[in-house]
Amino acid sequence: EPRVVAIIDIQTLNPFAAMEVYNESYLRLCYDTLAKRDKDTKIIPWAAEYWHVVDNTTGDVVLREGMNFHDGKPVTIEDVKFTFEYIKKWKFPGLSQVWNNLESVKIVDGRKIRLKLFKPLAPFEASILMHTFIAPKNIWEKIPESAGVAQPMDWANPNPIGSGPYQFVEWKKGEYFHLKSNTKHWMAPNF
Repeated sequence: EPRVVAIIDIQTLNPFAAMEVYNESYLRLCYDTLAKRDKDTKIIPWAAEYWHVVDNTTGDVVLREGMNFHDGKPVTIEDVKFTFEYIKKWKFPGLSQVWNNLESVKIVDGRKIRLKLFKPLAPFEASILMHTFIAPKNIWEKIPESAGVAQPMDWANPNPIGSGPYQFVEWKKGEYFHLKSNTKHWMAPNF
């Protein structure tokens, strides 16, 4: 079983509260983003099948078909829309490049969403598509109310449910962060 050794522990399992790159990088193994960088650092579609620039402040993003969250529920365009609107509503500090730039989100059809920016943004792909992970609406729409916390960043998210290539198993603070391969992911890991 492969292991990664690090001198820094993560601080949270809540992807909305993760503000440090090390913590974010581990959680992004569990949560898919719309785009990623390939081995040559080129930005490529990931959870997005593709995107199209409509004009200098508008982009359409088409969600990849057949994706599921780790609990088996399908990833839908509603989850994507919800995630963007949730980020805008709560203004999470670690996701400020998203809510500072995104004016509106609209579902165009069953797999396409339209993102409208306040003004042109050259690093649209890196700042918005690569940075925004997809959160399951059915879980997060109840937070913070059902968790008894003041805001979503305060929730521990003890069992992270994403759609990424790795699935959360256990975190023992100060000792280990255990993930397993999501063999049903469209790009399932080889280890």
